[in-house]
Amino acid sequence: MDKVRIINTQTKKRLLFSICTVVNDEKKYMANQTTWKNKGFHGPDCEYLICDNRRKNQFDGFQATRMFLDSARGHYVILSDLDSRPLETKQTLQNILGELEHLDPRWAVVGNAGVQQATMRFVTLGLRMPGYPKRRNDEKFCRVEALDENLLIVKGEARLSVSHDLKGFHLYGMDLCDVARRLGRTCTWRRCAGTMNLMAH
Repeated sequence: MDKVRIINTQTKKRLLFSICTVVNDEKKYMANQTTWKNKGFHGPDCEYLICDNRRKNQFDGFQATRMFLDSARGHYVILSDLDSRPLETKQTLQNILGELEHLDPRWAVVGNAGVQQATMRFVTLGLRMPGYPKRRNDEKFCRVEALDENLLIVKGEARLSVSHDLKGFHLYGMDLCDVARRLGRTCTWRRCAGTMNLMAH
């Protein structure tokens, strides 16, 4: 019998975090990566993936998201804007995600700004979003129907992707959430008490 690899529900990803960024400016990316590493996102349990747009825009948000989710080896896949910076440590983020896992094992995507469809309320950590009033939510975690693309953390085991018939640099966060919900998963916004507050500069 040929050599086989037995898998089960306990099979784990080899890494903890995959930090994924679309890069169109090398100097900005080097500064971005340094900030992540200074917060503890380094070592054998982390990897950095980029889609390289430095010479030309060859990957849009949908293509890049699809490629990141296909290629990432982390238990958690962080999709982060080039201008976003972590404000807390890797350990704090692990604690937050562990808490979310305990509260809602079906979660697939978490971020720091989103929209609740029923109320059309935009909940945010204080990021200034054009056309929306700045509102805060007192709940520690809040289910939403769409998340902003400045920060998305995807659970690797959810095996998500985005639609193949859409393109551009906007709305792939909403599409990712829609796919997750169709697969019986949930999407969550985290209030500003912790690491999920990655502020765009």
